[in-house]
Amino acid sequence: MKKEYLFIFTFALIVLAHAIDSISGPIALTVKNPYQFLNSPLMSQYPLTTFGIFSRTIGLFLLVWLVLSFISGFNFQKAISLFVIFILSNLYAIQQLATGMKITTVQWTISIAFASTLLLIPLIYYLITGIIHPFSDKKNYILNSQPKTDEPSVD
Repeated sequence: MKKEYLFIFTFALIVLAHAIDSISGPIALTVKNPYQFLNSPLMSQYPLTTFGIFSRTIGLFLLVWLVLSFISGFNFQKAISLFVIFILSNLYAIQQLATGMKITTVQWTISIAFASTLLLIPLIYYLITGIIHPFSDKKNYILNSQPKTDEPSVD
């Protein structure tokens, strides 16, 4: 039941970001890479756009993590998938901003890059659990496979 609430919250964040973008109107941001937006005065110059970008970023981050939570186990595969998503989305964002292509708006492009950077958190989590999980299974197997007797042994 918790996943349903998280899905509704994620959907609400993305809808909120869309509503903020339509209220604030189109803007022309000129940044060469997505992380330049964090160090520039654009954040204070366009506060609604900044809020929309961060709302969309959190929504996209939670959406990917929510989709991966439906798959049980496979921690290394999840980590590899997140790493591929991280690399491809950052390369996409850098290319979109550098060439001025308009496949997605600048706000969406920056949000995709920030969300993929946040995906490094679950990537590290899945790597750690992927490393620890086989050892805990062997330990549980060894502990559970030894016969348990309540009778005292006669020597």
